[in-house]
Amino acid sequence: YCLLDRLIPPMTKLQLEFELPDGGRRLRIRGTGVVVRAEPVVSSAERGQYHIAIFFSEMSERHRAAISKFVRQRLSPSPSTP
Repeated sequence: YCLLDRLIPPMTKLQLEFELPDGGRRLRIRGTGVVVRAEPVVSSAERGQYHIAIFFSEMSERHRAAISKFVRQRLSPSPSTP
């Protein structure tokens, strides 16, 4: 999910550009996506914001691989976690 301060309706096509960490640098990711889900955040701390899920419809294989690597690293337990 992306956390946004405005609603983007489902089925909206987007041009995407964002950065991911890549070693000591930043890798700029570009592509096209479609909003597949948009839900208001219910917690009071984030009221007025929306969780937006995006399907990446057009993207280079290099950028897809970078996103997969980033997600795998975030889902892996840290070395200090038992």
